[in-house]
Amino acid sequence: MNTYRIGRLLFELKKPEVLEEFKKDPHSMMEKFKLSEEDKQYIIDKNPRPLFDAGIHPQLISQSGRTIGMNPIGRDPSVRPALAPVKGSDEEEAKRLKYIKELEQELRMMPRLAPASTPARAGGM
Repeated sequence: MNTYRIGRLLFELKKPEVLEEFKKDPHSMMEKFKLSEEDKQYIIDKNPRPLFDAGIHPQLISQSGRTIGMNPIGRDPSVRPALAPVKGSDEEEAKRLKYIKELEQELRMMPRLAPASTPARAGGM
């Protein structure tokens, strides 16, 4: 798999004119990016897992893949465990948000300190 060429295609699909051309004739568009038959099949199958496994950035797969009807990478059960270290689990995220709320509440409860006055300098300057 040529990850550079597939990634380049996915990146270019963000442009409306490229997306329109891809929707009209995906095979000719993939030819322009010199994708192999195997690479073309990954795009046609609309399965994000092989692209993710090859090292293409999940956000690029997700954003561009959505425009061509690819299954959302975050909803693919085979990819979710691999994304957990990057994204954080829902449980970890809930703990983090709870901790932040507790800190904010503690800060609101603390009395505000008056600004300290600066002491006069010795020597009369």
